[in-house]
Amino acid sequence: MLFLQILGTGVYFNSDKLYFSFSILRFLKRQHFDDNTATVFNDKIHCYFMGGYVFNVSQSVKLKPSFLTRLVSGGPLQVDVAANVLWQDKFSFGL
Repeated sequence: MLFLQILGTGVYFNSDKLYFSFSILRFLKRQHFDDNTATVFNDKIHCYFMGGYVFNVSQSVKLKPSFLTRLVSGGPLQVDVAANVLWQDKFSFGL
């Protein structure tokens, strides 16, 4: 059995209105070898940054936009943007 560790670390902050986090995965370099060919695969460092804020639109409606950013060393920047509408703190609708 082969055990491949993935080591990462991160930090998360939240308050009543705001939250954000930052994390790094695979910061220990390791190589994968294909036994059938002479191919070597190297792990890439993954960085994530996430955040959001809660806006009170009215007493019963809240708007919660958020984002997730992913950066892989040697790759393009990826950003996901989302928004949720909370109604009476019981129901959530989002995109």
